[in-house]
Amino acid sequence: MEALQVLSLRMISEEDSILQEHKDAYEDLLYSEEPDAESKIVNIFKESQEFIATALLSLRWCAINGVLLSWSPKESVWAKRLSSSYAAARRNAI
Repeated sequence: MEALQVLSLRMISEEDSILQEHKDAYEDLLYSEEPDAESKIVNIFKESQEFIATALLSLRWCAINGVLLSWSPKESVWAKRLSSSYAAARRNAI
């Protein structure tokens, strides 16, 4: 779930300021218990922002499954582990 969350955030943006803007705009929707929450996210598809809608649906799925959403992918243990593994493999290849 942590990997899905990080990848979803990266689909939105790699810039913290843009992620913060999306957090402010969409966080309530991700945790919403309203029956039409998914349809509100799907409406984003109609605005030609498929990647954002897909990422938000994935983040909502994480939230529904009880994962605490962090809007900073750099803080993810999974992302840190992946980055260090990649760096180590890259050093060994050189």
